[in-house]
Amino acid sequence: MIERFWRGVLILSVSEEGWKTAEDIREKIEKEFEVPVIHSSYNPKILENYWDCIDLVIFIMALEGSIRISCRFAKSKDKDPAVISIDDRSKFVIPILGGHWGSNDAAEDISRLIGSPAVITTASELQGIPSVERIASFIIAKVENPQELAKVNGAIVRGEKVCLNGIDLNLGDHFIKGDDCKYVISIGKAKGEHVIFLRPLNVAVGIGSKREVNVEGVWKELSARVKEMNIQDRVKVIGSVREEFKEIAHRLKAEFKVFSLEELKGFSSPCITPSGEKLKSLGVPGVSEAIALTLGGKSSRLILRKVKVGNYATLSFATIEGD
Repeated sequence: MIERFWRGVLILSVSEEGWKTAEDIREKIEKEFEVPVIHSSYNPKILENYWDCIDLVIFIMALEGSIRISCRFAKSKDKDPAVISIDDRSKFVIPILGGHWGSNDAAEDISRLIGSPAVITTASELQGIPSVERIASFIIAKVENPQELAKVNGAIVRGEKVCLNGIDLNLGDHFIKGDDCKYVISIGKAKGEHVIFLRPLNVAVGIGSKREVNVEGVWKELSARVKEMNIQDRVKVIGSVREEFKEIAHRLKAEFKVFSLEELKGFSSPCITPSGEKLKSLGVPGVSEAIALTLGGKSSRLILRKVKVGNYATLSFATIEGD
């Protein structure tokens, strides 16, 4: 599951021993799953900034402290990140928030990486059955009516048949195609007493690059990421500080917009990854993430936090949510 945490992983540690444990976990996650990982000493402001725009938060501290801190920031199950607590000596890996959103699977992944047991208690995951939230994450979609989540997830746990309407996933015998069920998970209109509506999200891409532009190198990484995320037909606009990347937009049949560094100076978002020293000296908060979020609109959110392409470019993806 961690390989799908494209918005990134935030690791927060407290003690000196916890820092060492966190660094070991960071290195293993980056190597194994190739997703962005940020590690910092615990700071409430850092957590506040990233809470709404990160996929996984890992606390390296006592479980009680992890729970108390999470309670200050938790909003709702459809918006909160997955949260895991690991003790300083990495004896146990415990998901504490977002079991259906991926913390159970992430705990299992980390358990395998560090050789420590994961403590899983969520009912549907114990049965090996995906929840509604996991299905939404598979297809990068928004749950339009989260008030129905408890009822449909309850049906899944009880082993009742649930219909998948307009969703091309093979999820086992508990799910059937169509909408002729009491409980339905659907893209588009559907009948059924309890229907969860999922809206697949279109995507904006931001590209940062050095002066020496490598279009083919960026294309190779971008197309691989697009295929991995299964959004080949959902990239609608691409932006960059380099005109040369218009060719990539043409290949994806997407719009293209050129940005100047001057335009990016006014961008502000607590979610973006801190920029390097050179951009900071120019007063630019970031390039690829800032471009993707700007193109996506006021309510846009990152779905692929900044990733490096060699030593010459960066890529970021954001949802297109409109103004």
